[in-house]
Amino acid sequence: MRAPSSLLLIAVALVACGPSKEQAAAEPAPSQAAASTASASASPSTTSSAAAAVTPPAAPPVLVPVEKHDSKEGYRGVWTIDGALVVTSGPKVGKVTDEKVEWFGSLHSPGPGWESIEVISLSGRYPGSIDATYALRNGRAMMSGWEAVSGKVEGEKYREDFGIMFFAGMARVGDATFIAGSGYHGTVFQLRGKTIDRAPTSPADGGCTKDEIEKNSPVRTDAAIDPWAYGSTQAGTIISIGNLCRERGVHAEVWPANGDKPKIVSLEKLVHKEYLIEILTGPGDTAWVVDGELPRLIEYKGGEFRTLPALPRKMVDAAVSNDGTLYVTDGTKIYRLKGDAWDHVGSLAWSTDFYSFAAYDGALWTVSGGGLYRLEPGKGIGYTDDCKTPFVRLYDVSDKSELGYTFPTTTKALSTFADVEKISLVEYNESNRRLGITVPSKEIGEAVIAHVKANMKGEDPDLVCYVPKRPSVIKIAKAK
Repeated sequence: MRAPSSLLLIAVALVACGPSKEQAAAEPAPSQAAASTASASASPSTTSSAAAAVTPPAAPPVLVPVEKHDSKEGYRGVWTIDGALVVTSGPKVGKVTDEKVEWFGSLHSPGPGWESIEVISLSGRYPGSIDATYALRNGRAMMSGWEAVSGKVEGEKYREDFGIMFFAGMARVGDATFIAGSGYHGTVFQLRGKTIDRAPTSPADGGCTKDEIEKNSPVRTDAAIDPWAYGSTQAGTIISIGNLCRERGVHAEVWPANGDKPKIVSLEKLVHKEYLIEILTGPGDTAWVVDGELPRLIEYKGGEFRTLPALPRKMVDAAVSNDGTLYVTDGTKIYRLKGDAWDHVGSLAWSTDFYSFAAYDGALWTVSGGGLYRLEPGKGIGYTDDCKTPFVRLYDVSDKSELGYTFPTTTKALSTFADVEKISLVEYNESNRRLGITVPSKEIGEAVIAHVKANMKGEDPDLVCYVPKRPSVIKIAKAK
């Protein structure tokens, strides 16, 4: 069964490490963010022009992963490119169809001694022009590189040894493909197509001093902005984001699709840290900048940058469907950008850490634990009146908590619950380590939820219908 076209995003959950050993820190709901715009010829402004809005539809569906196309080797990633949904397994690259995976290409190892190869990103057009960036590993040594998976490319494959090379991304202008990164051999390279000028502004032309460029990195650069993120719009505008002169804050260099001279724009008020961002290609002359530290995205459209409305919680991932629609997730809920508001279009019963995801042709695909999955509407765990197994979900357990941890803050709070002898505190596993409470009835469940909220600041437990698998019971001593 194919998922509805409105459900094209995978939720990627982060098990955050909070201030205590017991749980992930609660994310405070951000104040309403506003759209702000700035011309590419001037520094962007964060002045509010539209309040954040989330418009939930009636009863958003619950999505569950359904495994497809079993592979003995295991899958490592899934990507949407022009004309196909593609997956990787080791060095192999294949097209996903309804019946199977059709393997059509493979990356080449530089020689013996390299233990593994992993595709970092895929870009291009199926079947004739697909490019990959990859990492090879041998113990602590690493080699990064680019290789053409399909289609003829002039010249040699570009590689840089031992992890010095950092690939910021790939961009396309018609049939021309560019790659950018930081390394000994320069910043931007054209891989395919008729040669066009998209050279970065030099440090000298960007006003950088020799001391700024040389003292901050042993790796030379030929660009005023050493790119940490690099991408393009479908129309052909290229965007490079990084630190201006390596110490002057986050800026973007923009090469307009019409071939006009590039412009450098400050993003200091919009981007948290340049090395946490990614550029997603949108429709027309649109691109989105994802900042992993913030509950909002930045949109580039027609020469301007602006902040999109903030989500209720910090987002953990974003993706663009092959029809150009932007979807984001806060780890449990899925939103679709519609105008200047977010539509809540789906939820996951459990926040889950998926390794890779893509949306293509009305379906959502993900790779997790070596398996390839499609998200489809399924049964949730929401409490209903006919539920025989009520359960209170508390919170995700920090990955720093050792096995057998007794959660003293939580047990102390529960020790004063009037019916403590009727409940059990349990640690269980649903994709991640989690903590919850088994209860005999809806009434006891609602009472313990109220007790937790009153005695544990910032907690927001909920009542579900669920039986934990292989739970570990944590003893609660009733307060005297």
